[in-house]
Amino acid sequence: MQNNDQKQAFIRIARASIMNIIGFGFAAVLIDYLAKQTDIGTPVMLLALVVVFIMSVSIYSLIMFIYHTVKGIPSTMATKAEGVTFSDIYGYILAALAFRIVEACICIAYIIYIYRIFYT
Repeated sequence: MQNNDQKQAFIRIARASIMNIIGFGFAAVLIDYLAKQTDIGTPVMLLALVVVFIMSVSIYSLIMFIYHTVKGIPSTMATKAEGVTFSDIYGYILAALAFRIVEACICIAYIIYIYRIFYT
């Protein structure tokens, strides 16, 4: 049963990461379009600031996810049941972590893209 719960949590995390990547990409393209096609510089910069802040919060949540996962490994492994392996406990968590790391890398690329819109 626990394995099924972990699988469902992994699916939710993967969907959220994919939606974040799509949403942040759409926001970056919208900021690019507004910055290049319109003459409203300050509001577009404020929009870019908000989007970058939200991406930064997403990256920070990834860092906290990694921290708490790594911090809990020793105690979890010390109290695990007989016959339960590391991959049984952390398989889906590590897969979700991989999705989140890809999301963070793409967010960093979006932040660099938004930075270059205004400062190059």
